[in-house]
Amino acid sequence: MRSPQRSEWVAIFALLTLIPLWGQQIKAVKAFEQDGQAIVQVRGEQVPRPSVSTWQGRYLVLDFKARLGTRRQETRFTTPVTTYLRYGWFSNNPPRVRVVVTMRGRQPYQVEAIEGGWQVRIGQVSAQQGARPTEAKRAIPEKDKASSNRLVSIRIECEPPQERDSRESVHHVNEGSSRAQIAQRDGTTLPPPQWRHAGEEPRPRQPVAMNPADALPREAMVSLDFVGAEIGDVLKALAIQSGANIVTAPDVKGTITISLNRVSVEEALNLITRLSGYRYERIENTYIVGTPKSIAEFKGSETKSESSRIVEVLTLKQAKASDVAAFLNAAFPGIKVTPSTEKDSNYVLIEGEPNTVAAAKEAVNRFETAIGTGEEIVTEIYRVRFADARDLMRILNQLVPTVSVALGPDAMLSPARSGGSSAAPGMSSGDAPSATAQQMGAAMPAGASTSTGMDKQPPNLLVLMGAPREVQRALEVLQKVDIKQPQVLIEARVMDLSEASLKSLGLSWSMFQSSSINMLDRTQQPPFPTGETTTPNQQGVRFNKDGQLGIDFTIVKQPVDFSATLNALAQDQRNRLLASPRIATLDGRSARIFIGDEINYVKLIQQTQQGANVQTDSVQAGIILEVLPRVHEDHSITLQIRPEVSVITGFLQVPGGGSLPQLARRNAETTIRLNNGETLVIGGLIRESDIKTIQKVPLLGDLPFFGYLFRKTNTQRDRSEVVITLTVRVME
Repeated sequence: MRSPQRSEWVAIFALLTLIPLWGQQIKAVKAFEQDGQAIVQVRGEQVPRPSVSTWQGRYLVLDFKARLGTRRQETRFTTPVTTYLRYGWFSNNPPRVRVVVTMRGRQPYQVEAIEGGWQVRIGQVSAQQGARPTEAKRAIPEKDKASSNRLVSIRIECEPPQERDSRESVHHVNEGSSRAQIAQRDGTTLPPPQWRHAGEEPRPRQPVAMNPADALPREAMVSLDFVGAEIGDVLKALAIQSGANIVTAPDVKGTITISLNRVSVEEALNLITRLSGYRYERIENTYIVGTPKSIAEFKGSETKSESSRIVEVLTLKQAKASDVAAFLNAAFPGIKVTPSTEKDSNYVLIEGEPNTVAAAKEAVNRFETAIGTGEEIVTEIYRVRFADARDLMRILNQLVPTVSVALGPDAMLSPARSGGSSAAPGMSSGDAPSATAQQMGAAMPAGASTSTGMDKQPPNLLVLMGAPREVQRALEVLQKVDIKQPQVLIEARVMDLSEASLKSLGLSWSMFQSSSINMLDRTQQPPFPTGETTTPNQQGVRFNKDGQLGIDFTIVKQPVDFSATLNALAQDQRNRLLASPRIATLDGRSARIFIGDEINYVKLIQQTQQGANVQTDSVQAGIILEVLPRVHEDHSITLQIRPEVSVITGFLQVPGGGSLPQLARRNAETTIRLNNGETLVIGGLIRESDIKTIQKVPLLGDLPFFGYLFRKTNTQRDRSEVVITLTVRVME
């Protein structure tokens, strides 16, 4: 018969060791208040005596070498001496359950054996309770019978532990009793045991004062055992075990497998962050876990928020603090101005963003300089009639620098209205004004929209402050530059023409010589002379040297007849009129028209601890037309135009469940000069598509091998071009 090997003996010994632990099980944890004390009772089957320790003087930790037969729980335990209670699994191998009680500072406690388990009393022990002996480690009896008349009373004081296992010591020995009896919970008494006489009574150690900066002791040891767990869950378990403050950044994601036994908090954090590619940093008594970027943002967020607004103290030499405060409140509504109230002081306190505070300081300096000359200071309010108030302020700062100019307070109050435009609030005076457009004439097709590019109407008040002569000079400048701007009416037509219609349109030039519309084939002889590089006719149309019109369209001066031709082409079923909007805009203000759809799509799907995180985005598909007109003295118009046509061709699937739209764009950009009423035609935006048509006999056409005998496939290539015509007129 084969004798067991050494490895088999080890396995048998380990199994015999775990069998007693398997029968030890905690089934209930009960917490309540009694006589000003907080009592926590732990009951179950064969519940072993817990090992007791404290941490930071606030957390009482009970470790049971047993299994948890109920669900883990975290609950408030509000008593005069405690605030919170939580218990749950501490480790699986070996099985261990931890109960943590959060105390209100350092509190004395007692551990007692009860029926079916153990209980701990937290708080000051009353006189009656002090006479009750607590559960303690039983001493070894001696043969000396004289020592039998001693009763040992134990009281465990809360103090910082040196090791995880609690070690109780005998505090004092009561020798006044001639016959000691130990009272049990049921009222019966036991014969006095024989106790070993302690030669010297050990004194309890005084509580050690802890520095808040050293709130996380190095000797705090933790154990972790996780397989494929979320990093956030692992860090949460580490925080619960150690009692440390651990904050996880939102960008910490992923899983980790780790098994650690009795390591410090910093060692565990170091291993976890190195394995997962993150880093951690201790800020005061809190650990921050995240990427280097998120940690840097967390550290600099407070400094950045504080530095976004500054405070300046301006000492005034000439003007009164109340007058300067009134001027600054009207000129700079975005800052907070506090004038001095003492009789012997003359200053103002300015609080706001750095740029605004700097502008306010400059205005106060000019104000003080004007007062220093001995002249009277006046304040005038100018209501802007036509121009942009920001442009006027920039002009006055250049031409009349001795006058303080500021925008009126209604800059933040005026709602957006149709008509003129200006830079949106927050844009510097040197920036170009934002776009504005007003739809006129016929209604736009469904799905069309006119974008104004601004959210608020520009301010219409200017505050002027300075010497009377300089203010009057500034008002004269404003009267000359604040004039009515001409408006430009833009009529646009966007058509999708087939290749056959393009050929007909390319040779239908008789329409410019009479009101009739003639459709000629491209192979016919042109009615224009040949032999020159370019030959203009009386309407200003240019042709190539062979007399044929190229792929690019040019400018004509009779838009009435040309529009009639386009209307005729629109009646053809092969052609489509995509849009025909009419808009008006001011001189020097851009207009933008979008005709199409705004398509929302799922960009990314991420699975997090809280659930699925779905990121969406949108894209515009359709026709976009941007026009910037500039009217000259002779009523000629310079146009900067940028048309664009885009369609969705499909979606590209990305890992994670998202999809990205694929766009086909056709656009052009040019600058051209037109006379009043002329028409600009833009072509060259060509699109090619293949149309496959299948005709078949039902059922028979789907047969394998022989099905092609009963079906017919026809492939047709379609070629079309988007043509955009623009007719511009100056509105008187």
